[in-house]
Amino acid sequence: MKPVDYAKALVLAFVIMAVLMLLGYPVVGIYSVLIAPGHLPAFYHAATTGWLLPWWVHIGGLVLFFFAGWLFTGRVRHRNAYAFMAAMCVWYLIIEILGIIALGGTDFFASGGVAWLVPQFAAAFAGVLLARLTLPPGEQPIP
Repeated sequence: MKPVDYAKALVLAFVIMAVLMLLGYPVVGIYSVLIAPGHLPAFYHAATTGWLLPWWVHIGGLVLFFFAGWLFTGRVRHRNAYAFMAAMCVWYLIIEILGIIALGGTDFFASGGVAWLVPQFAAAFAGVLLARLTLPPGEQPIP
């Protein structure tokens, strides 16, 4: 991989994290309006921090990582798609750990965060694999 590919992987990691955070607002809004309307703000705050946003990030993260692997690496034949996705996952992990440290959170590895990132990273590699398998024979990358 070229050095610019590592920068692209960093940007992609930031974009995935930003999209996950930005889409958390509509998730909370839908929950407060359609699923459990009429409660006090403290109820929504407790639900948001307690289970709603963590589960959104875990489920939405699987989808976003899969599509990132499929869309951004699977059909780019001039670079190693798996190495690019590995670099993106490492950048994402670094950003996640730095964010937790900056917010004064608990230890990332002791809190079970790794158990949630492993399926997301696996989804990213599955996206790459699916994109590579669906290429026509004449467009398959040269190993």
